[in-house]
Amino acid sequence: MPNGRLFKVHVVLALPALALLLTAGCAAYRAGAPDAAPVPSVFVEVVENETYLPQVTALLSRQLRETLAARGGTTLAASPRQAAHILRVTLTDLEQAPRAALPADTTRAASYDLRLGAAVALLDSAGDTVRASTVEAATVAYLNPSLPDARHHALPRLTADLAQRIADAVLYPWDARDGAR
Repeated sequence: MPNGRLFKVHVVLALPALALLLTAGCAAYRAGAPDAAPVPSVFVEVVENETYLPQVTALLSRQLRETLAARGGTTLAASPRQAAHILRVTLTDLEQAPRAALPADTTRAASYDLRLGAAVALLDSAGDTVRASTVEAATVAYLNPSLPDARHHALPRLTADLAQRIADAVLYPWDARDGAR
């Protein structure tokens, strides 16, 4: 029976040491990306559009502001003079490719893959480029009843995904040289 009692003493002495080791590892933890450049405040310029998608700039600009505001840690500035950084986004290309054909008519597409690309630049308050990258997002547009209608319904999903990816590229860059992920 002395061995059982000795075991209990060792366990009682080891538990506080184990707890100390486990909590010491958490002391240096910091939320967010470990090497992310701080972006305390940002002014989001109106998105420029080099694609043929009408009215996409207002939608993406709004979604981008909402995404940045929801992330926390970064405040949105009302003007470039009030911001530490300026975010400039240009929609550069839109690709749509047939994904599936209609069963009754194989020459007509039933759905399309849509991909939207953007050039993103984060500028400092002096207008110098701090970080630049290209970002893209993709979704599927199901034709019902027509491609313009399908694209209209798919556009909010596509731009919301693009806004998330732009926010990631700006706030949490992995490559300090170009912000690419």
